Amino acid sequence: MRFKQHPTNNEISQARIIAGFAKTCRSSVLSKLRGEIAPEGLLAQVPTIGPGLAPPIVEVLRVQSLEELKQTAHNGRLASLKGFGPRRTETIQLTLAGMLGRRAQQRWRNFKEKQSGKVVRRSIETPLQLDELYHSKAASGELKLIAPRRLNPEGIA
Repeated sequence: MRFKQHPTNNEISQARIIAGFAKTCRSSVLSKLRGEIAPEGLLAQVPTIGPGLAPPIVEVLRVQSLEELKQTAHNGRLASLKGFGPRRTETIQLTLAGMLGRRAQQRWRNFKEKQSGKVVRRSIETPLQLDELYHSKAASGELKLIAPRRLNPEGIA
């Protein structure tokens, strides 16, 4: 007598994706990989927005990307929609800052500087001066020492 081998969850999931693609000629997984996700779907992935609040953002404010959402959260347009008070707007700003990362934040700063007309020149001198100050204070013993608590029974810093 042979035992029937049951498919794994991964195999079932793959089968559903293939069946859905065969039926509609579209795949949400493939769309995500290609970056072709609808704006509502993209915005719904942001915590505190979800699928209920994403459509008005796209329809009323015409937001199509996370960068545009960040801009509308900062310029106050997002707060004009029902359901977006100060706490939710601030949470979205912080979430987007983490999601977009340092590179997108730099592009945003450059955009704001161009709009304002003032260009901020960042010099290498300041970090070098700070580094020199830190090393001189460390060498002279002026910096506060912190003793690690773990694996340091004597409390030596």
